[in-house]
Amino acid sequence: MITSPIIFTKKNPDNPLLEVLVESNSDKYEIIWYHWPHDGFMPVEDYEPVIVVYSKKQIKVVITRSAWKFKPHNIDNTLSNPLSVLFKDDFHHYMIRTEENAVDFDKIIGSTQLEQEEYQSKIKDISPSAIDLKFRTGWGHITNYQVFPHDDPADVAMQYYRAYCEE
Repeated sequence: MITSPIIFTKKNPDNPLLEVLVESNSDKYEIIWYHWPHDGFMPVEDYEPVIVVYSKKQIKVVITRSAWKFKPHNIDNTLSNPLSVLFKDDFHHYMIRTEENAVDFDKIIGSTQLEQEEYQSKIKDISPSAIDLKFRTGWGHITNYQVFPHDDPADVAMQYYRAYCEE
C-alpha cells in the first residue's frame, strides 16, 4: 500500500470496519476497498472504494464513488496532506478532505462524533477478482436501481491515469 489515508468512522459495534483490501496496478493506481458487514440497514455487505492514481509515485488524482457515480479530486492540486477520508454514517457515505471543504470536513468529524480508525492490521493485498462484480459495478446489487452495470473502478483508474499521468 503506497498511500495509507487517515480515516474517520462512526464506531458501531454492530457494523465495524472488517478489512481494508488493496488492489494495485504497479505504480499507476491503488483501489483501497473499505469493507463493512452491511450497508446501513440493508442486508448486504458494503465495499467502498477510494481510488488513488499516481504520477511519478505522487498522488495525482483521488476518485470517490457515491451512488455508483465517480468523482475525481485533486485535478487542481487541492487535496489535503495527508490524504484523509471520513465515512459519515452507517451507509458509509464518504468524503475526501480538500482545501475547499476542510472547514466542513472538520465540523462533520466533531458534530457526528467520528473517530480516527486504526486499520493497519486489517490491510490485505488482493487481486481484482477478490471483489465480487456486484460491488465493483453494481450489477445485481440491491442498491443499484438501474438495470445496467456501472464502470468498474479499475477501468476508471486507468482512464484517469491515461488522461493525467501518461507523458
